[in-house]
Amino acid sequence: MGRRLLLTGLAALALALGGCAGQSDEHPAAVASGAAGADTASDQGAPMSDGAHAGLACARCHDGAAIARDIPAASDDACMDCHESGAARTVSLGAIPLEHENHAGDSATAAGCASCHTHARGDLELDVTTTGCALCHAASLDGSGADDCRLCHTDPAHVALTSQSVPLMHSDLPWIGGECVRCHYDVGRPETRVHGAVCVACHAAAEDVMERGAGRDLHPSHTGVACSSCHEDVSHRIVSMSTGVRLSCTQCHATVHDVPAGMDFEPATCNACHTDVHAAEQRLMLGAAPAGLAAAPSDKFLLGLTCRSCHVQTADGAATRTSCVSCHSPEYATVLGWWERGTAERTAQIAEYIATAFAFARSASGDSARAHAAAADSLLRFVRDGDAAHNLPLSHRALNEALTHAAAAWTAAGRTAPARPDIGRMPRMGQCTYCHYTWREPLFQQDMPDAFHRRVMRRGEGAAARIGTQ
Repeated sequence: MGRRLLLTGLAALALALGGCAGQSDEHPAAVASGAAGADTASDQGAPMSDGAHAGLACARCHDGAAIARDIPAASDDACMDCHESGAARTVSLGAIPLEHENHAGDSATAAGCASCHTHARGDLELDVTTTGCALCHAASLDGSGADDCRLCHTDPAHVALTSQSVPLMHSDLPWIGGECVRCHYDVGRPETRVHGAVCVACHAAAEDVMERGAGRDLHPSHTGVACSSCHEDVSHRIVSMSTGVRLSCTQCHATVHDVPAGMDFEPATCNACHTDVHAAEQRLMLGAAPAGLAAAPSDKFLLGLTCRSCHVQTADGAATRTSCVSCHSPEYATVLGWWERGTAERTAQIAEYIATAFAFARSASGDSARAHAAAADSLLRFVRDGDAAHNLPLSHRALNEALTHAAAAWTAAGRTAPARPDIGRMPRMGQCTYCHYTWREPLFQQDMPDAFHRRVMRRGEGAAARIGTQ
């Protein structure tokens, strides 16, 4: 019978791996004396007293060479005597669905049931860990592939908080797709090498064994051996996060309260007193909009920029015009100013429009008018507090939505809404509106030659296609 790698979830293990029917009395302790590599008959021969393999002598499964001197290997043939069908065809390990029957049967790495189904010496039940999975799929665990993370994290539904305690619902971020590395910049890849000192646990002449095995795949000669017998437990973790998600206070503040800032000055330390600092900027950059507005992260964030990409190390850590030209051509030195002036003009008009809506909403019967006025105000503050430059397209949509809610507040209050202020066209990457946000200011074509504009628009259209903006 072909080799089959039995891999199943912890919760389903007892059901998937039942003991052989009628074998409780067929394998007395004396059988253990035939277990190769067993230190003592009593140690390896005593039958299990509980669980799915109750009454099954150790030697019934452990009939291979000793591993780590006192843990014999378990052959696939011994497993298949009982689990002839290879158990379930498909199983789940936690939330990860996978093919179970003949799993990795076509792989060049020889693997058996014991590679994943293991138990510590003296334990009664088999256990399954992700160490075996991670060692075989190590290349998929560093996030270098767009969909690698989704192989295991098929439906990340947990709630994460940024360093400034901004909620970030993974399940509500369809725009992120498989690009988990937009936030999780550096994910630790498992170490697959085996230290030579491990060999001496089983091989007395370890140096000779290593010399004979140099440059060879030693997996075929270690069938029935658990991955964890040779390999260390896998440490798969997030090493570093995007500064758009996790801010480090010391990157901008060299001293804190006249004390040199060191590693102890983490965001949580500072947030104990300085609450909500930079939270508004994070919300806007990550696209976590209020009042039901669809999430839409900053184009620059999706293209890989972080807070430190623009906020260079200055006395106050502020973004400067030179930050733009350090990556772009000198013509971009004026763009940030256009964004700031255009935003200031729009928010001033919208604030006045919302204020009049609030006045009538307060005196209106029912809650609808007040709810619309409050939603309009929250959208306006979302843009003002977060600084529109962090996410100009979403800021513009938020301002438009604020006007819509303000007009609805007028209507709910039984009034006719006045004409909405003109806030210009939507700023879109690859179009004039993305840079020229001060749409009422005169533009002088001679300042920006045609060739420059054509080049910029081609680049913008390409970037928009990569991040899926409309």
